Amino acid sequence: KFTFSTGVKAKLQKSQDRYNEFEYIENIYAIYGNIAYKQEKIDLSFGLRTEKSVSELKDAYKSPFLSFLPNTTFRYKLSTKQNIHISYNRTIKRPNIYQLNPYTSLSDPFTLSKGNPFLKPELLGSLFLEHNIQFNGNYFASRLFFNRTTDDINNLMFINDTNAFETQVQNLGTINQLGLQFSGTLKIGFLTLNPYIKIFELQTSGNELAKYYSVEDKNRLCLESGLSAIASLKHDI
Repeated sequence: KFTFSTGVKAKLQKSQDRYNEFEYIENIYAIYGNIAYKQEKIDLSFGLRTEKSVSELKDAYKSPFLSFLPNTTFRYKLSTKQNIHISYNRTIKRPNIYQLNPYTSLSDPFTLSKGNPFLKPELLGSLFLEHNIQFNGNYFASRLFFNRTTDDINNLMFINDTNAFETQVQNLGTINQLGLQFSGTLKIGFLTLNPYIKIFELQTSGNELAKYYSVEDKNRLCLESGLSAIASLKHDI
């Protein structure tokens, strides 16, 4: 009833721009493990991934970054058609090469943009409680969720010393989402509909840099929705 797995991973990367002598090196080393328990009504797992990354910009700086990324999930079968699911996981999102390259791009004499080689990765945490039910080939799930992003990477626009609009990529603070999500699969004849709707409170909290540039904190109610459909015709079309 128990399963244990573990592993190691290494990623070595060098990015170069021959035109402005940009050279960025990022080495990532990870070790991870997961233990799972499963029986007729209970499905439980817990894992942890530890990553150490070393970022280096040639002739500029060298920055190590250690992150602990847990993940856990618990699923309980209420009946043959109903389940309760609780999950928490933490992931990391690293800036891409275009965001890191400090090259200055001029759109016009009054507008310029540049990357930021000192960007830190985003850390994303997600916690949810979900109930799902199946009936007559249909599926419906309701979820209470909380998402948190720290060191959020975003564009910061300001007027620089030359009175031009300058856009830089920066870590600007924390974003929280707390709300409800409803999703499902509904079969009507040869059509299969997959709707979803999210209602959540969005809170942003800027760091010192955001406050320096007068970026205000936000607190607002948001709505997100979507719908996809599949038509299943004859002859496997």
